[in-house]
Amino acid sequence: MSEQLAKVNVSVEELRGEIFEVKQENSVLRKDLEKCQKNLQRAEEVAAEAKTLAAIAERRVNDLEQYGRRNNVRILGVPESKGEDCEKQVLDIFRKNLRLRDMGNMDIEAAHRVGQHPQSQRGPQQKSPKARPIIVRFVNRKAADTVLYNRRMLKGTAFVITEDLTRANFALLNYCWDHPEVDDAWSKRGAIYAKRGSRIRKIECKSDLPDLPLDASTPHTQRHRRQRARVPSQELHTERSTGTVATTENGNMNQSSPTDDETRVKHV
Repeated sequence: MSEQLAKVNVSVEELRGEIFEVKQENSVLRKDLEKCQKNLQRAEEVAAEAKTLAAIAERRVNDLEQYGRRNNVRILGVPESKGEDCEKQVLDIFRKNLRLRDMGNMDIEAAHRVGQHPQSQRGPQQKSPKARPIIVRFVNRKAADTVLYNRRMLKGTAFVITEDLTRANFALLNYCWDHPEVDDAWSKRGAIYAKRGSRIRKIECKSDLPDLPLDASTPHTQRHRRQRARVPSQELHTERSTGTVATTENGNMNQSSPTDDETRVKHV
């Protein structure tokens, strides 16, 4: 009996030793796990910080690119022909349609077509390719602003004049337009604005939209969007630059609605 008891005691001691070793290993593993978790948390913090810095840098680059386009406008609907003189064509529009008779060659730094050449657009079901938009760069911003302000006179014509937005700003503008909580969206001097009820806010990124306050006096379900003239997006997009789709409406110079030198858009 005593021998059996001794064997049991030995087995118990062995088990205790094994349990102690397991506990020791678990303790080491727990410390390693805590260390890994801390390293992971730090890595996530660094990644989040890097993502934030990258977004800030990307926004600054976009702002600089948009600033570089401040003297530009885009003109859609101008028939395209071989050997054409784009500068002469746009000056004719400015003088005849916009009644800017004093505008001349000295006001324009460059004028040329952008986008895919019409010959490469021709397909089996496309008989007459659409004319590419013309981008006009003025010698100063004042001339560009004058053209944008007077574009309301193009109503009823085939011509459309728009701001020259960066690809990022153009995408943000269309995102605002398609957002279910936004009643109206437009651009002015390269900046994007969204309207909800009577509230207007400058939108710099998509995350700004949820913070757009709702005017309690105007239930959202009773509001509706105004109809916009639509221009196919392929007429606007190019490899390095893009524009907006404009409607030329008479607007009051107040905070609650876009003015004549602002661009409302819808991308289809």
